[in-house]
Amino acid sequence: MNFLKQIFIVLILFVSVAATLGCKEKGPAEKAGAQIDAALEDASKSKEEAGVDINEAVEDAARITDEAGNEIGNAVDDASKAAKDLLGN
Repeated sequence: MNFLKQIFIVLILFVSVAATLGCKEKGPAEKAGAQIDAALEDASKSKEEAGVDINEAVEDAARITDEAGNEIGNAVDDASKAAKDLLGN
């Protein structure tokens, strides 16, 4: 009985090694999984790039708004000085 167990164990090991070495090509499920992984990675990169683009747009809008506010402030100051000069104050 002990001899049969040893033969059975050797047979199982042999089949396991043969199965592992015989599966060099990816099957359809593995190929689909790889495509899904690639698609998710691309989507993640696109999301990150979109986030960077949005942040840049917000920073540009803040800068433009700040510049416009400064120009309006300068125009109000100039108008105030001109009004004072006209009124003699």
